[in-house]
Amino acid sequence: MLQPSQGIRRRLKESLLAHAQKGKSSSKLHLQLHLIFLSAMLWTWREYVEGLRKDTDDMSEKAYFSRVENGPKHDYSLTFSDCQKLQLHQKKLLRASSVLDSWSDVIAGLEIHASDLVQDGISLRTCTCLPEIERIRIEIHYHKRSIARMVRDISGVENLLSMIFELRNSRHIQKLNQGASDNLDILKGIAIQGQIENKYLSHAAERAQQDSSSLKALSFIATAFIPGTFIATVFSSQLVQLVRNVDGSTDLVVVPQIWIYIVLSVTVTALTFAGVFLLQTRWKSRFLDTKLCKVS
Repeated sequence: MLQPSQGIRRRLKESLLAHAQKGKSSSKLHLQLHLIFLSAMLWTWREYVEGLRKDTDDMSEKAYFSRVENGPKHDYSLTFSDCQKLQLHQKKLLRASSVLDSWSDVIAGLEIHASDLVQDGISLRTCTCLPEIERIRIEIHYHKRSIARMVRDISGVENLLSMIFELRNSRHIQKLNQGASDNLDILKGIAIQGQIENKYLSHAAERAQQDSSSLKALSFIATAFIPGTFIATVFSSQLVQLVRNVDGSTDLVVVPQIWIYIVLSVTVTALTFAGVFLLQTRWKSRFLDTKLCKVS
């Protein structure tokens, strides 16, 4: 007996004192001592086996009534720690079964020893050795059957938990695959939308190129008429005058203030070209910014 409890110590002490006061013979005392020790140990094992049974029933209930899918909040929660607890509980049951097997061997040896004492002529009718041996044997057999049933139940619970976790993992993987498929469909839709927008942009670029060609043609026509317009403007203005000579001939005479016209024309033309250049620069920068935003 390793580290017996205070209850076992007290029970052993009371039993030994009672037998000492009754003055049992030495031939029977050693047999009684074995029975006293076994009775004291079984006294604590009733509670221990009941505790094991309660833990087994709790684990069985959690496995039997848990949903395969993750149920509502009031459903049982199954985690990897439950599998660890199950393995530890199974180890306790196997260790208890091994101890009960050893006790069965001890009881069998006591029965043989009691039979030898009877054959030696020592009467055991006045003591309770044989009934006590039978009672202990029956109780040990009952505990062994209980432990064996719990071992079978735990094996079934282990298989059931493995199936539940496997189904949950497969459904979780299925959900992940479905989510990945949905994301892929969304990306495909975005790619198709991008292709459509690229077609629109390409069409707009073609239209812009056509408009640019038209504008170039109009600019060329306007440029071609500029010299004629300039000449007509000069001759229709007061800058160039037709002067009649004494002999009746006429000459074209440029007025002295023509430099004012030239300076103003050059200045206005320079300002016009500068404004056009600034507008083109701003349009190009806006076009590049819009293109970068669409790409990003």
